[in-house]
Amino acid sequence: MDDSTNITLKYKNNIFTDIGKIVSNTSYTIKLPNTVRNQSAFLHADLPSCQYSVASFYLDARYIRNGVEIIKGAKIYLIGTSDVFETALIWGNATQFSSIANEEKKLQDLKERWHYESQGNDPFPDYYIEWNSGKNVSQYDSHGDFFFPKVNYNIRSADKDLPYHPAVKATWILEHISLDNDVIFIFPSEQQAVLNKLFIPLLTRNDGLEFSQKNELWLNAKYYLNQGTGPIELYFENKEYSSYYGTVNKSSLSEGTFISGIKTKGNSIKLNASGKVSIHTLTSFYPSNAAMIAYYIENGENNEIFNIGYTDIISNGGNSYNITFEFEGVESDSVNKII
Repeated sequence: MDDSTNITLKYKNNIFTDIGKIVSNTSYTIKLPNTVRNQSAFLHADLPSCQYSVASFYLDARYIRNGVEIIKGAKIYLIGTSDVFETALIWGNATQFSSIANEEKKLQDLKERWHYESQGNDPFPDYYIEWNSGKNVSQYDSHGDFFFPKVNYNIRSADKDLPYHPAVKATWILEHISLDNDVIFIFPSEQQAVLNKLFIPLLTRNDGLEFSQKNELWLNAKYYLNQGTGPIELYFENKEYSSYYGTVNKSSLSEGTFISGIKTKGNSIKLNASGKVSIHTLTSFYPSNAAMIAYYIENGENNEIFNIGYTDIISNGGNSYNITFEFEGVESDSVNKII
């Protein structure tokens, strides 16, 4: 723009503040001349052959007058074209909100922060709550940012209050949006009081793959128990592990303490296993039926979960064999037992 482009900007009480930190949410319509430079900047939006929507086009912008930067960190939107480019200049919170809208951000895109716990030996940021209790809606205000509201469905007296989906306070969501996008929310006291009592049920139930991958448990085979008959039992190196999905089950043997399996927490959890196990064995028969089996015990019976065939058998001469099991992405049926 040049000196002939007339713009009047009105600021409120910025005498004692940094003009670069103006937080006005006001837009101003500006008509820019149809020059070669502006045509290039707006990707020739004035031509009939333009391939994009004018309404969605914006550029980062600054407003400089007589060599002085009046506004920085603004955005300029293209409203329409004729013999001039009709644009709107916005800055402050409005620019940040425009970024949220244009990038089509969802609540799942909010950054993880503040909550750290160690899974195995690998610390990472995450947070979860266990769906195991509920409070009446009138009680939730003193129950933190998350809670499980109990709702009266009026079906039968025995189920007067049943836990509903987990819910989160609206103020918690606004706080994270504010931190992620550098915006500030200021509400009048009456509206703030309403927001403080507003909760939002969390209904999505199929987006836990990334979270489950963070809770992977890697085990190193460290010991085996061969009782002469029946299968050889594998035991794994002792380590600490606890997550939303389960904990390790340990056994104390004469050689030390080992992990013998895991104990799942949920009522319907599928296990996904990958790994490689190599075993050296002495047997008078060629081990053509060798298999690695994961199971749980119920009422004294072994119930199979995985049955993984061998990948390779190498004969060392005599009755000596090396057996290798290599597998990836083996998925079980739903289980809720000690494995």
